[in-house]
Amino acid sequence: MRITGPLLFLLAALSMPGAARGLVTTRGDSYQCVVNLGTPPDSPSDMPPGAQVSACKDPRENIHYALRTPRPNRDGVCRAYEEEIFPGAPSDSATIRTDYGTQSRLLKGWTSRPPQAWRVDGYRSVQAGFALVAEGECPAVSDPAYVRVTNVSDGMLKAFHQAWAKAISSPEAFDKVFSALVVKSGFSQRYLSGVRDRVLRGTARPQDMRCDDNGCTAWVGMDVVDFDLVDGRFAFTSLYHAPVP
Repeated sequence: MRITGPLLFLLAALSMPGAARGLVTTRGDSYQCVVNLGTPPDSPSDMPPGAQVSACKDPRENIHYALRTPRPNRDGVCRAYEEEIFPGAPSDSATIRTDYGTQSRLLKGWTSRPPQAWRVDGYRSVQAGFALVAEGECPAVSDPAYVRVTNVSDGMLKAFHQAWAKAISSPEAFDKVFSALVVKSGFSQRYLSGVRDRVLRGTARPQDMRCDDNGCTAWVGMDVVDFDLVDGRFAFTSLYHAPVP
């Protein structure tokens, strides 16, 4: 899944029910936060166990609420599901999934639907999945090790985790895996050295991973690693520079 040009961010403008301020249609899976408000004081009081609400402001001073709920460890993979929720009337309630599809919970006073004015303007609420490979109990949903994932199976996530851990075990191992791929992508060995240094210092790590019919892509800081099954075996297929989605 080669990224051939800049990915455009369309800002999702969302404020408390009342006046819509310069609404624009979102991409459906992201909005831009410029001020992190942390855990808001008006968080739902009846959240599922382990869930967390965060709030932030976009460039237009509109507030977004994101509820992230954990899923139990399933065969070595922990997942969390994040969805946008909106302050509602006391009679409103948002249905929140709490496992892999069979259980849910109601949050009273909140809703999963944007206000009518925003829906008319084309706004779509944002949803996202997160995952990590772990043994035993899953970390808290706020753990930065969770990677945002789209259409990434448990098997592919675990294969990436194993291959990536091996590749970053030493500078020599990193170069052995990615040196030829950098040349194929049209970048220099100097570029490879920069990526290697950022990764091994811990200043860049996988943060977003997506798969489609053409393969899979992981964003590692401002760089991209493509990977896929080649002849039935996991393989990294390219490394290059691209904007974070």
